[in-house]
Amino acid sequence: MRYANPRLMAAPMTLMKPVFRSSALLWFSLLSACSALHAPTEQNATPSHAAISHAGQTLWQSGIQFVAVQSRPAGTPANNQPHAIGADRIRALLGSLRVSKDGQDHAKPVFTPDAVAALSPALAKGLATAGPDQDIAFAVTTRAQSNQHQMLLLDVREPLLTTGLVFYREGRLNLIFGKMHTTFEAHYLNTSQPPPTPAGQRSRRIQNGWQISGDAGFTYPRPGRRDWVSMPISSGTSGNSGNSGASTQSASNHSEQTPEPGTTVDRRYQEIAQRLRVVDKLHAKGLITDQEYRDKRREILKGL
Repeated sequence: MRYANPRLMAAPMTLMKPVFRSSALLWFSLLSACSALHAPTEQNATPSHAAISHAGQTLWQSGIQFVAVQSRPAGTPANNQPHAIGADRIRALLGSLRVSKDGQDHAKPVFTPDAVAALSPALAKGLATAGPDQDIAFAVTTRAQSNQHQMLLLDVREPLLTTGLVFYREGRLNLIFGKMHTTFEAHYLNTSQPPPTPAGQRSRRIQNGWQISGDAGFTYPRPGRRDWVSMPISSGTSGNSGNSGASTQSASNHSEQTPEPGTTVDRRYQEIAQRLRVVDKLHAKGLITDQEYRDKRREILKGL
């Protein structure tokens, strides 16, 4: 009896491996694309099997994408939250961020328009409801990169994962990035588990090899940390160190009286804004407790 050559029998399976992998990549890419179609302002009632769980309160989730409120690490300064920041303002700030590889001048947007549209309302909700002892974590899929695997006439592109941490403190919005434009399909195919989504950390950098840049007023709160950025919320905070104290105060007063395009300022708005500033100063000087600060801000914001 003649036995078939095992090498010849294994050859067809070897040739089929790229096809199997391409099929799996295509399936997962379609799953990610379908997940992105969910409404960005509400948490999905039945997230896909690739969804992850969070320790805090989830404000929005779509597949592996999410925005969630979580506890601030012990021993870190308290945040000035809750704080009302419009979704349009957050959208503009996120859209201004760019990332480049270390040693390269070419920079590209951190977020795609779809990612910005999904994150902005959820982050605004998180900042308006989180307390001084809470941060807002997020994970979102961003711009895809070309993949070598092709099936028929379709060019399969891998989605990329970006994660981070957001909090408001001392008049500035802080973003600490964890993962930046990171591929994750290989992890999913090899383990059948959703990819890890570490948020940024105050104590150390999660991932190296890139740096963030932004518009006027953009700063790095920690030396050597190009993953942690801070941006002014008030139009009066320009970040220019050359202004005198009097001119800075004048610009601040002007910003309080001159609204950003598309906003309406009336007497009630001015009253609420002034009361919020007073409470912020009292808390910053330690004259009221975190609980008193949180309760008072919520009471004031109910008048909006």
